[in-house]
Amino acid sequence: MDPQGQIPAEIPQKPRKSWLRRLLKALFWILGVALLLVLIPIILVFVYEKEIKNAIITEINTHLKAKVYIDPENIDLTIISTFPKAGLVFKDVTVMGALEEQKNDTLLHARSIYLLFNARDLWNKKYEIQEIEVRESRISLQTDKNGFNNYDIWEETTDSLAKNEKSTSFKLSRVHFDDFNLSYKNSQSKIKTAGTFKEVTFSGNFTDKEYLLEVQADGFLQYIKTNKRTLIKNKKLVAEIAAQVKDITYTITRAEIGLNKLFFTADGWVSTKETETPAEINFKGKNIDIQSILSWLPEEQHDKIKDYESEGIFYSDLSLKGNLGDYNSLDINSKFGTTKAALTYVPTKTTLTDVSFTGTFVKEKFSPEKLELKDIKAHQGLNFVAGEFTLSNFASPYLKFNAQGNYNLTDFFALVPLDTLKSAKGLVDFNVEGNINLNDARAKQIGTSSMKGKIDLKEVELVFKNEHTLQVPGGQVIVENENLETKNLVVIHGKSSLEVSGKATNFLNYILKPDQPLVVDLDVKSPFIDVDDFVLPEPAGSKTKEPVAKGENAFNLQDNITASLKLDVKDVVFRTFKAKDLQGSLEIRNQKLMTKNLSFEAFNGDITLTGVADVSKSDRLDIKGSTNLVDVNMRQMFTQLNNFGQSAIEAQNLNGKATTQVDFSASWDNNLNCDLKSIKASTDLTINNGELVDYKILEVLAEYVDLKELKHVKFSTLQTHVEIEDEKVYISKTSVKNSALDLEISGWQTFDYAIDYHVKLRLSDWLAKRPGKNKQLDEELMESENDPDNKRCVFLKMTGTLDKPIISYDRKAMKQKIREDIKEEKTNLKKILNDEFGWFKKDSTLNKKNDDKKSDQKFKIDFNQPKKDDKKKPEDEDDGDF
Repeated sequence: MDPQGQIPAEIPQKPRKSWLRRLLKALFWILGVALLLVLIPIILVFVYEKEIKNAIITEINTHLKAKVYIDPENIDLTIISTFPKAGLVFKDVTVMGALEEQKNDTLLHARSIYLLFNARDLWNKKYEIQEIEVRESRISLQTDKNGFNNYDIWEETTDSLAKNEKSTSFKLSRVHFDDFNLSYKNSQSKIKTAGTFKEVTFSGNFTDKEYLLEVQADGFLQYIKTNKRTLIKNKKLVAEIAAQVKDITYTITRAEIGLNKLFFTADGWVSTKETETPAEINFKGKNIDIQSILSWLPEEQHDKIKDYESEGIFYSDLSLKGNLGDYNSLDINSKFGTTKAALTYVPTKTTLTDVSFTGTFVKEKFSPEKLELKDIKAHQGLNFVAGEFTLSNFASPYLKFNAQGNYNLTDFFALVPLDTLKSAKGLVDFNVEGNINLNDARAKQIGTSSMKGKIDLKEVELVFKNEHTLQVPGGQVIVENENLETKNLVVIHGKSSLEVSGKATNFLNYILKPDQPLVVDLDVKSPFIDVDDFVLPEPAGSKTKEPVAKGENAFNLQDNITASLKLDVKDVVFRTFKAKDLQGSLEIRNQKLMTKNLSFEAFNGDITLTGVADVSKSDRLDIKGSTNLVDVNMRQMFTQLNNFGQSAIEAQNLNGKATTQVDFSASWDNNLNCDLKSIKASTDLTINNGELVDYKILEVLAEYVDLKELKHVKFSTLQTHVEIEDEKVYISKTSVKNSALDLEISGWQTFDYAIDYHVKLRLSDWLAKRPGKNKQLDEELMESENDPDNKRCVFLKMTGTLDKPIISYDRKAMKQKIREDIKEEKTNLKKILNDEFGWFKKDSTLNKKNDDKKSDQKFKIDFNQPKKDDKKKPEDEDDGDF
């Protein structure tokens, strides 16, 4: 209101602009500035690309001490793919190592390497490399035996003035690796490691004297080895580590590391000197379960533990002090254990409960390791195990243990199924302690190991996957030092049952070192043994036997095993062979089975055997020996012994009781196939009340001389000598006499039926069986005044094969007979003259007493009378066919 009291009129105002227009204008300017900020670096990259490349490459070359191979076309400057950073990209890069004496020493090969710097550096042309990214690379770090490495390829510049004047510098705060393979080998400290990593990132102000280093890693650790011992193998690795770096010392402020499912924390420090890596680090397990511990078993065991689940906590503390580059210089102390843990086999839902133990691992500087487990306990229902375990010096292991327990094998098999077993049952009660030098397996000396204790077995039965069964109804095994003793241990394998008592000397050393000698002295009693249960056993229900591979010895006798077995067996079978009341001893020495005067009953007779079975050759079994047979049944013997592997004369051709002594030798391959060429035998054979039935030789002869009796010859006594060699059966002159006929046969026959036999038939027997065939010849031959002893004979020869025999008159045998008769007549004439006139007194042959009277041999037999027109055959020409 004015002084006059009047209200002034309203002053008119300009209309306000819309807030939306102002906002759009602001956004326009912001986008324009942003676009300008983006475009300017891109433009600068294209404008100064060559200059920037030269500046950065020049700086790199001032630091590098190794060769780098890269195609110049594979070097690019980029900002789009690395925005907001700018970067120089090297593609397909190979960096050689610093060990010049090693050829092809490749330190790094990468698909791409990015050197990143701030985009604003493009304005001031001062390029400060802050980050490095390496993608798809292989890195191979090496240190030779003198301590020189191949990764010392970067040299720092000490001239600070020169640094300020340079357009490019390195001030790293991050190094990142994507998809790379890492290997490290230190020949001086004998450490090797390898791994594959998805990503690894190192962060920190690396150019500062003091800074915080942070490491993140995600990968797979293939192995860590030291002195040819594998410490870690095939483990998934995740890690987050923070360490304060000062000069060459890294003080760990935080570390969480996971290997598979095993997680632990760490603290301490590490120093990286030129010649060593001193450290002092403490590790502590973090909520470790039993399953995590099982994951550390060797890779080949993982399939076996995949069906197990565990409950319980495993605790572990580990301290490590010394030079990380030298395992021997380390001091290591660890305490670990578990209480009230449980382990379940999921398929059978069988659980091992109350699992507990305490353990320590100690390795002092330049001293061997010692692993100790105490108070080991576990239960499975009524079953239990307990004990202690100490392993010293991993390089030359020495084991000390004691174990007690009582276990039902059915329960154990339900918890721990075995690949070779189908089922198991029975009770095992054991209490054993031992001190075993496991290095005995490599050492020449023995005697540093010992055990004592006992194992009681009751109603044990193991059924294998091949359907074989091994039963131990009862018995006890006693262990004393390196020896093992058993008393009345009953073992049933397949159809065989044995009661074994005796001692195995040096058994423990033999188990530890198989080339050490083993001496076994046993008494074996058995009601029944099937040899097939112990030699080349056949699976149940199998009609064929799996062949033994070439070079494998089916009998598996080792040259350092010596055994003396006293046998008392009621019944023995081997394939078709059967024997009973076997008594005697069997010795095993130098891969030979030897027996002397082993007696038994077989083939309804008595047999005594002395021989050697030699299995020292890897590809065959050689048998040599002699046997006495008394009144054995020939047909049964040939049947049960498979006709001795030949077919010249077989079981169906023979009958009668034989008494003989046989010297023999032969070879078999590992599948018990006989080598026919190796068969050698010699015997003087007597057969009483015998028969030759359908014997090929006589059967063929019967068809040609029309004597049906030759197809089935019976005799009271037959004596002969038989030799077998080079696949031939040689038969000496053998006389077969009975009421039907007399014949004499000799010659040989091969295993493939080639024959060469000589047969002599008494003529009167032949003529008596063929009257009327040739009346004039029959009457002439039947005249007996000139042959009162009835010695006129037919001589025949059989050649060719049994399938196609050639029968001919044996002129040579006839001539030999005539010469023998003439010689006999001369002797008779001299004797007459000596008796009458005293002549030929100096002839010693006349002093022999001979009362036999000889008749004149004035007859001549020729079944192949030549016709008048035929040419006369030479006297010594081969005989004609019958």
